[in-house]
Amino acid sequence: MLKSMRWFAVLMLSMLLLACQKDPIVDDLKAFDALGKEAFGDMQQIQTDMNAKMQAAPTMEGKAAVFHEVIGKFEARVAKLKTFEAKSPEVKAQTDKIIGGFDDMMAGLKTLEGAMKNPAQGQDALNTGMKQVMEGQQKAMGAVGELSKLAKEKGVEWKTQ
Repeated sequence: MLKSMRWFAVLMLSMLLLACQKDPIVDDLKAFDALGKEAFGDMQQIQTDMNAKMQAAPTMEGKAAVFHEVIGKFEARVAKLKTFEAKSPEVKAQTDKIIGGFDDMMAGLKTLEGAMKNPAQGQDALNTGMKQVMEGQQKAMGAVGELSKLAKEKGVEWKTQ
């Protein structure tokens, strides 16, 4: 009887220790969400400002300069996301896709900027740039959706959209 009580105590202690362990997925989700809000919390305002400046710019060169400024801001925010190091493979896989999508978007924005600076590149360059941006956005948003599902499964409040 004493022997079975010891086993029961060891089992209960083991279960208690497991229950107290932190879930790396939850920690990663919370950390990435906070970083995302920090990096991109003002993007709506940046886009609004860009739209106003683009409308006010009288020349394509002026519009390209505004676009260049926005690309720099976006690039700095993506660089901030790249500092994130997930501990769980589930979150890492999705954050890598988000960052890859942003890199694709960045390439598209730079293609668009080049087309704005050099209109001789024509509609093909604009189409290529837009396609890159849209594909990158789809990749990133798909991964954000997967992280949102994972957050819901884990009971984590997830604000990144």
